Amino acid sequence: MKKRLPLILVLITTLFIWGNSLLPGSVSSSQSGIITKLLYPLFKNVMSVDTLTTIIRKLAHFTEYAILGLVLAYFYKSKTHKYLLFALLQGVITAIIDESIQLLVPNRAGLLTDVLIDTSGVLFGLLVFYIIYKLLGGNK
Repeated sequence: MKKRLPLILVLITTLFIWGNSLLPGSVSSSQSGIITKLLYPLFKNVMSVDTLTTIIRKLAHFTEYAILGLVLAYFYKSKTHKYLLFALLQGVITAIIDESIQLLVPNRAGLLTDVLIDTSGVLFGLLVFYIIYKLLGGNK
C-alpha cells in the first residue's frame, strides 16, 4: 500500500479536478458564490462582487493544481531524478484535458488563460515540494 500511495494521491487529485470540470456552470458558480458571499464584506470597498468572484474562481484553479503539483512531485521523485519535468508535463496535460472537458459542459468554457493558471499552480506545487524535500535532507 505504501508504494501505491503516491499513485493513489495523483489519481484522486486528478479525478477531483476533472470532476469539478464536469459540473454545470450553475453548480460551479453556486460553489464559488458561497465563498464570495463570505468574503465580500471584507473587500466591498476595494472591488466589485464580480471581480472578487473571478479572483476566487482563479485561485481555486491555482490551488487545486498546486496540490496536483505536490502529489505529482511525490509520485515522480522515487521514479527518476528528472521528476520535475515529468510532473510538469503531466500537470500541463491534465490542465489541457480539464479545460477541454469544460468545453463540453453546459455554461462552462475552456480557457487558455486557465491552462496557464493551472500550469502556474503545478509549478508552485513542484517548487514547494522541492524546497521541503531539500530542507528535509533529500538526495544526501
